[in-house]
Amino acid sequence: MTQASIIILTWQGMHYLDACLTAVFSQDSPSFEVIVVDNGSTDGSADFVAARYPQAKLIRNKHNLGFAAGNNIGMRAAVGEMLILLNQDTVVSPGWLQALVAGTTRKPGPCIIGCKILYPDGTIQHAGGYLERPSALARHYGYREHDNGQWDAPRDVEFVTGAAIAITRSALNIVGELDEGLSIAYYEDIDWCFRARAAGLSVQYEPAAMLIHLESSSFVAGSYEQHLSFHRARTGFVLKHWPAAQLYDFVVAESAQCDTTLSTDDAIARARAYLVNVSRMHVLQRKRERLYGNQDIMQVDGNGWDFVAKNLLLARVKALNRASLNSMPFATMPLAPLPSEADVRALERSSALQEMQFKSSIPVLGALLVAFRTAWYGMAARWAVHYVVEQQRRFNQQSMEMFRTMYQTIARMMQLNQALLDDDNELSDQIRRLAEVVERDSPKDRN
Repeated sequence: MTQASIIILTWQGMHYLDACLTAVFSQDSPSFEVIVVDNGSTDGSADFVAARYPQAKLIRNKHNLGFAAGNNIGMRAAVGEMLILLNQDTVVSPGWLQALVAGTTRKPGPCIIGCKILYPDGTIQHAGGYLERPSALARHYGYREHDNGQWDAPRDVEFVTGAAIAITRSALNIVGELDEGLSIAYYEDIDWCFRARAAGLSVQYEPAAMLIHLESSSFVAGSYEQHLSFHRARTGFVLKHWPAAQLYDFVVAESAQCDTTLSTDDAIARARAYLVNVSRMHVLQRKRERLYGNQDIMQVDGNGWDFVAKNLLLARVKALNRASLNSMPFATMPLAPLPSEADVRALERSSALQEMQFKSSIPVLGALLVAFRTAWYGMAARWAVHYVVEQQRRFNQQSMEMFRTMYQTIARMMQLNQALLDDDNELSDQIRRLAEVVERDSPKDRN
């Protein structure tokens, strides 16, 4: 019998995989398998695993399916009694696997169990986690503290992070797979833990199971894409799990937050995330009902959902106002295309001044005339011309720098505006079709 299945989801992971897999295969444990699920990498990650670690079971996905879907595929292929999800950018310590397996025996019954995770400098990244109310922002115990043993006691926690998370097969049979409907990179692990706790199972922190996490990201930090994935997942999680009072507080607080200073990317991402979740609120209602049943007041009071939807749509309007898109002319009218990057480079080249080069078409004597004019110019005028040319060159350079900054800003705003318009068209179609799908629930939304 295979004791544990270690599932490593990889995407563009060549920089990390050798250290990660070497540490995993060095674990002193009687029976475990390693499953590498490659999410459509283009950097040779899958071929590297196949050649260097043939003992690993390799699954090749054609596309990047995200955290939940990719790991679900790995878990379906696993045969172990404990299933462990491990990020590609981790290096587990000796004894890590044995500590996780032993941790499941501390309390009877199915469970989810997580690890003590350190940064490469030895400070703590994660020693169990909790969520702030009502924002649902994730916080980690011990974050950035020096590890002096202050978090060495096993205990129950609200959640453990998906960077290294284990679930017993009996718990998986009760809780189900990761929810593929939340996002592609955020809150799937937290949702898993909350679903386990809703089913009466324990979520445990096991400090003896240690590893280092480099905490890489598939997103550019602070980008529109990162904000969108985060806010979509966070809002969907809250609609799925928060008790009625906290849910009301959440939507009111989100509306107030959109009155404050937000970056353009953040504001537009919030606007889309709110609308996405309003459009699929019927799905989230069904998930709440399966998790919390008749004890959930939101299932009894239909007006509660109206309040939530109205406040999220109000927050959306405020977010768009904060981004100032509704007051910009190009928000409602077509734009002439911007100059191409090649045009900008050509303009930049033409801004560089060149001194006049003397020429003559007179036969024989022409060369002498050119030499005389050049020499005379060098003695009589070059010093003055150089002074003027240098001033003009500096002016041209500063002007081009300003122009390029403005060009990049306008190009980015046009890109975001078009993305928003495309999203609104798509989501408006979804809302119009909402009445037709209220009685249906897609397979991926079963969690």
